[in-house]
Amino acid sequence: MNSMIRIILLLAFCSTHSAHERFWYPYHDGTSRVVRLTADTLQSTLQNKNVVVVHYELANDQNEKGKSDTINKMLETTAQVLENNQVVVGVYNLADGAPAEGGLQQPGAIKVYRQGKPFDFNGYHLPETLLSFISKVNSTAVTQIANKQDKKLFDSYEGTKVIGFFQQESGAYKFYEQAAEFFHPNIPFFVVFDQLIANSLRCKGTGIIELVLPFRKDRVQCPQIPATTEEIVSFVRQNRSTSLLKITKENVHSLWGERENDVVAFYSASSPAGRSFFKVIKGRARYCNATANPMLAIDIDQFPMLVDVWQSLLKIDLSQPHLGFINSKTYESAWMDISSFPTLTPVDQGRAVQQWMQDIDDGLIKNDGSEPATIEGERAPLSCQEKVEKVKKSEKEAKREEVKNTQSVEVEAEKISKSEDKEVAEEAKQEAVVEEIEKQKVEKTQAEKKEKKETEKSEKVKKPKVEGEKNNQKEDQKKKVERKKKEEKPKREDNNKKEEQTKKEEKPRKSKKENNEQKREEEEERGEKQVEKERDNKKKKNYKNKNKNEERKEEKEVEEKQDKKNEKKGKKQNKEKKFKDEKQQKNKKYKK
Repeated sequence: MNSMIRIILLLAFCSTHSAHERFWYPYHDGTSRVVRLTADTLQSTLQNKNVVVVHYELANDQNEKGKSDTINKMLETTAQVLENNQVVVGVYNLADGAPAEGGLQQPGAIKVYRQGKPFDFNGYHLPETLLSFISKVNSTAVTQIANKQDKKLFDSYEGTKVIGFFQQESGAYKFYEQAAEFFHPNIPFFVVFDQLIANSLRCKGTGIIELVLPFRKDRVQCPQIPATTEEIVSFVRQNRSTSLLKITKENVHSLWGERENDVVAFYSASSPAGRSFFKVIKGRARYCNATANPMLAIDIDQFPMLVDVWQSLLKIDLSQPHLGFINSKTYESAWMDISSFPTLTPVDQGRAVQQWMQDIDDGLIKNDGSEPATIEGERAPLSCQEKVEKVKKSEKEAKREEVKNTQSVEVEAEKISKSEDKEVAEEAKQEAVVEEIEKQKVEKTQAEKKEKKETEKSEKVKKPKVEGEKNNQKEDQKKKVERKKKEEKPKREDNNKKEEQTKKEEKPRKSKKENNEQKREEEEERGEKQVEKERDNKKKKNYKNKNKNEERKEEKEVEEKQDKKNEKKGKKQNKEKKFKDEKQQKNKKYKK
């Protein structure tokens, strides 16, 4: 709060500040940089310049003079800050006629044009809000969540946002980008490409788009998977309405005064009472109708210069939280009595707020200065404790009506008197039963998988056993054959010796020619055996070489796949570095 007051005082008294204070906040040096635009010059600037800021005013309108002075100061400081960034800041007088390029415009409107496309600025009239809006307009319509810092930014954004999980360069993602341009920069669109990050953000699957509403835990899922651009746009437009809207510096002029009557909650986030009151509002706003009277929440710490204005106009003391029904044109209001809130539990506080908002919908509470309405002349609007009792009675009656369909009224009335939350317990039991059934199914599937694995293992163990038995039988047979051969060898040798002796005795001596022929035949037989051995060795070598070549090929394929993965990772890292460098450069430019 003190920092905001210092910033506003810096703007108001910029000429008297020291050089040290000038370093921390820009001030107007007195030179005029805002351009006066006509119909022709506006058209040419929109065509030639990338970013153009235009304020549409009526010079003859005396009611707008005070506003135009503050707006001109804001425009001059922004033009000074963005002087070196080729951003044109101009003013167009609607008394000269409607511009051909921009069309019909309301007096006092401020628009930022990027490449000829208009974006309405509805923020608080300060240079910092306008500069932040221009930076959002220049940024991309879809922001990628790639690390923890991006996830923190996504979680910290309290407004309506959209998130989707896609594959890079897919057709569904292109439709998503086109749809994001329709709502940029008012509704941010986020995208996730990594499965781990998607799991941490509770994304349900690829191609699924979810709308995250403020102050609600559940998300709204797009029914079309994958969805086209038109389907995404219609889905966001139908489901973006909420029962609680928080007014900030960026949306103050778009939310305040949009309807004639508004339900407004004032609180201070720096005080314990304000934080607890805001929690009650968040909890009960979920059960209220989002289209009838959406509640506006204002943190007075963000608007320190307007606290005195609100207190004088609305006649309230903003040191404590307040909930009221305000007419945005006449500033007539009706306020809820919160004096008994400290004596109530948070649940009862929420019930009282719910009943008070129901009385507004029923017409019992009015903000036109008339007397409180009554039902059949019997009662006026209730106090907080009476509202809590009424809500409790309505809840009990609803439970009793449900019980009538199942059991008798007397038995169930006793059960309701003992425990009002019995239905919640029954639902918990049913959920527990469903969870047990699911667990049993999971256990069955796991047991079946284990049995399959065990059978496969047993089969694998049996096969080598059978093969081992067969090998043992073969070895035994070989041993028996070798034993027989050893036993028969001496007998054969004796027989061979005897036969040789008899042959020598019987046969005459051979001639030299016959001996030479025998030697040649023996050498030929030996040569054939060596050739066969060489052939066998060559076959074995070729078989080994084939196996080695196949292994080398497989290793090369694995290496190529790893290289491709590393290249993709390097490309991603380079893209992220480029994106971060571009962001840093843009931030440096805007800081300058």
